[in-house]
Amino acid sequence: MLVEWDPWKAFDEIWKEMDQILDSYLARLSPEREFGFVPAAEVGEVGGELQVRVALPGVIEEDIDITLQPDRITIRGERQKPPGYARARWGTHEIRYGQFVREIAIPESAGEGEVRAVFSDGILTITVSKKGT
Repeated sequence: MLVEWDPWKAFDEIWKEMDQILDSYLARLSPEREFGFVPAAEVGEVGGELQVRVALPGVIEEDIDITLQPDRITIRGERQKPPGYARARWGTHEIRYGQFVREIAIPESAGEGEVRAVFSDGILTITVSKKGT
């Protein structure tokens, strides 16, 4: 019996193995927590205020925790797998699920200012006014 060779299936298997190796390596660096993903971020000054935008598609607002310290903003949370996820047969698996932590360095002049956070359309926007403004 001849079996048709599917190069995409072979590529998918290699991708899965590389993903497992990377997860294993990261777990050894920090065994006390599981790595889910690292969300993408933009940091800049807008209208004289520090603005941090973090892409969190698929994350529920209640699963996000923001901590402001004098020199950094820490964003923690979790992207949950959707219902029925484990039963599905995925041909491509690129969305990362699980816990995340993102620490972003900020200037000390911003660390004690007023903080506003808005979560809309999967984007978390944190605005920090500079100290004394």
